[in-house]
Amino acid sequence: MNKNNKEALSHSWLGDCHKKTGDMQSAINCYTRAYEVSGNELYKKERDLLEKEHGVKKGFFARLFS
Repeated sequence: MNKNNKEALSHSWLGDCHKKTGDMQSAINCYTRAYEVSGNELYKKERDLLEKEHGVKKGFFARLFS
């Protein structure tokens, strides 16, 4: 397993922990980072699902105008 895959997996696991504790914004941030470092679509799908289910918006402008 290369360094990017290990880093992505770490971010994904941390996202899972945040999700279990109800901190959806932090979970979304972790899944986003996992996707950025690995390019694995599974992390992007998990992030998008959380955003849709919990109405959490990502990004500065989304938070500013919501």
